[in-house]
Amino acid sequence: MARRAELTGKVFGRLTVVGFAYVKHNRTHWHCACDCGGALILPNSALQSGNTSSCGCLHRELMSKRFGTHGLCATPEYEVWLALRDRCNNPNNKEYPNYGARGIKCHPDFDDFPTFLAHVGKRPSKGLMIDRIDNELGYAPGNVRWATPTQQANNKRNNVRLTFRGKTQTATEWCRELNNGMKARVVHIRLRLGWSDEDAITIPIKTVMPRTIAFKGTTMTISQWAIETGISESVIRDRIRRGLSDEEVLTIPLGAHAFFRGTKTRRRSLE
Repeated sequence: MARRAELTGKVFGRLTVVGFAYVKHNRTHWHCACDCGGALILPNSALQSGNTSSCGCLHRELMSKRFGTHGLCATPEYEVWLALRDRCNNPNNKEYPNYGARGIKCHPDFDDFPTFLAHVGKRPSKGLMIDRIDNELGYAPGNVRWATPTQQANNKRNNVRLTFRGKTQTATEWCRELNNGMKARVVHIRLRLGWSDEDAITIPIKTVMPRTIAFKGTTMTISQWAIETGISESVIRDRIRRGLSDEEVLTIPLGAHAFFRGTKTRRRSLE
């Protein structure tokens, strides 16, 4: 039998070998005392490899430094902080392509949760979410706020913004402010058709179905135009409700779905 290596009195990290314990499965185990006052039994391999250097207290201290001893780990702000850092830093996060891969990063100051919390403050009310004021910049001091779902929706980078009377807003914001019965989806269609920003948000939707349509000097009923153009009456009426001009109603090909892409074109009245 091979001579047992004597480890008594040796120090491995925070552990001091007190004496021999036993041999199990040809592995020598030792009684160890930790600097923190803890005690445990470990095999030769765990000590000499350096894999174990304390009774577990070192790991707890490192975790405490990493995640904080602020007592706020169960708060919604902490969950928000973890989530935003993960979508910026973790390629396996499903949102990473829209954040980290696009260059949206978390500022080094925000790697520390107490610093992040001191900047944004506690969430004022349930339902608010963290939002970047400038969507082209990352999560950094001066560029984050608590926002309502509506504010976040209006702040998306793919929003179409219209300028009217020197003010720029999304279609939804203009419809809400003008309160003229206009619908955001109608505004989007009009913009795709080449309407100016002003016309797209100010020309009223046709809420009363016309009995006739005049086009190129000819005036006919909707039924007659349906026969003439090959466009069904229901499509013509739907286009009129959407606010299209007489020319657009009668000339846009039936397969021209690009005009309506992304606008949830269910055939329903916009009144």
